[in-house]
Amino acid sequence: MNFTDLLARSAADGAASRALTVGSDWAQGRTLFGGAQTAIAVHRLSQLMPDDATLRTVQVTFIAPLAPDTPIRVEASKLREGRSAIHGEARLLDATGNTACVVLAVFGRPRASGLRFATAMPPATDEDALEAPFVPELMPSFLQHFSTRWAPGCLPYSGAAKPVTRVWMAHRDPNPLTICHLIALADLIPTPALSTMKRPAMASSLTWSLDLLDCDVAFAPTALWRVDAEATDAADGYISQTATLFNPAGRAAAHARQTVTVFA
Repeated sequence: MNFTDLLARSAADGAASRALTVGSDWAQGRTLFGGAQTAIAVHRLSQLMPDDATLRTVQVTFIAPLAPDTPIRVEASKLREGRSAIHGEARLLDATGNTACVVLAVFGRPRASGLRFATAMPPATDEDALEAPFVPELMPSFLQHFSTRWAPGCLPYSGAAKPVTRVWMAHRDPNPLTICHLIALADLIPTPALSTMKRPAMASSLTWSLDLLDCDVAFAPTALWRVDAEATDAADGYISQTATLFNPAGRAAAHARQTVTVFA
C-alpha cells in the first residue's frame, strides 16, 4: 500500500470518525511509523478546514504503540475558528479504543505582513552520499516506501563524532505529493544520536512538533528533499533534537523539534 492509498483510507466523507487498518509494511518496530500516524491525522483534519487555510504547525504526542494490521479509529474535530487561525485536534485510537496518538494542528489563512525572511540551506552536495538500500529484518518495514541517501559519517551505529545527520530522501509513491507527504519526509530519519553509537539500540519518539514554512509540494515524486538534524542534548535516556526539512528547490519547508527515548 503506497502512501497515497494510505491517506485515502483515512478519508471520512464528513464524518467525525473513521476506522482503518494499516499493514505491517508501514511498521516501525511494534508500532506504525510516526510520520504516517501524523499524516493520517492531518489528512483527516484537513477535511474539516476551509480551502483557504494552510497547515501552519503540528504538535504530536505518541502515547502508546499502534499495532499494524489491527483496526485504528481516527477521531477529528475543529476546536476553534478565528479570523485567521483554525485549531483542530485528531486522535488515533487503537483496537481497544484507547488513545495512542494525539495531534494538535493549526491551519491559518494568510495575514498581511511586511516581514519576510527564511532559513538558508547550508551548502552541501549529494555526490558522496550513500544510497541506503532497504534490507528486510534489519531496517524498519516502513523504509521500503522511501529512498534515502546519507551523507558520510551520518549512518546509524557508525560511531560518528557528533550526533548530526544529513539525508537526501524521496517517496517511492509515484503519485503527486501533498502536504501529508511532506510531513512523512520530515519524520523519516531516526534520531541522530544513533549515529554516535556502535551497536543497535531501540529508540522511540515521545513528542514531535513541526512548523510548516513553505508548503510548496509541486515537485516530481522522485525529487530529493533534504533533512539536516542534530541531537542537541541527551540525559537519563531522553534526547532533544532539532531538524530542518529543505525542499528540492533548496527552500526551508519545515522546522521540527522532537523528544526521543533511547533504550541503551
